Order: sequence, then C-alpha cells, then structure tokens
Amino acid sequence: MKCDFCDEEAVLTSGYHYCQKHARGQDRIAIHNMIVDTFPSITMTRIHQLCSEMFGTEDYGFSTFPRLYAIIDRGPILKFGPRMGWYAKPQAQYLMDAFSKFLEEKHPQFWLRVKDDRIERFY
Repeated sequence: MKCDFCDEEAVLTSGYHYCQKHARGQDRIAIHNMIVDTFPSITMTRIHQLCSEMFGTEDYGFSTFPRLYAIIDRGPILKFGPRMGWYAKPQAQYLMDAFSKFLEEKHPQFWLRVKDDRIERFY
C-alpha cells in the first residue's frame, strides 16, 4: 500500500493510507485545531511553537502523547462498558488540560494573557 501523499509504504489510518511522516502531519493538524478551538486568540504559528516545546519535538502527533504524562496524569482507564480499555478522559480534553498546565507552568505571562479567552469544551 502506498501513501496517499507520496510513494512511501503506508498503513491505513482513519480510512486513509498514510506513511509515518504524513500521518504525523495529519495528527498535528488535528492537535492544532483542538487547541485553536479552545484558545482562539493564539495564532497557529505560536501553537506550533508551544506544542513543539511541550512535546519536546517538532515531529509530534497522537503517538507522542505519552510525553505529556510528565505534565499531567492521563487518568484512569475504563474497565467496563462500551469504551472499555479507553481512558476515562477524552483525548481532546486531556490535550487541553495538559496544554493549559504547560502554559501556566512554563509561560506564566502568556498564560495570564490567554486564560480568559479559553472556551470550555465538553468532549
């Protein structure tokens, strides 16, 4: 199977064929969109800079979420029900909590400027 964007070998990701590089690129777009939906006053360029710092790499995606566990605990895994084996806290909510805590601890002046612009979402 070839990637939908290039000739590299690919895997099926959410119904699309992506190589590792393009899968991470799509992940970054989703992560950036989650953040801008919650913090509309932060520019995409600044979001990318902050996420690169928060994840410790510019090549971040959903597979690098374990790097955020040092910032905030991921929470319990559900042991029963239709979402058994999933984390109790949805991924988008966890990202927002980790991002908020990261800003508060590492960029307190910036946090003071954007915290009141935060739109609370219930995922």
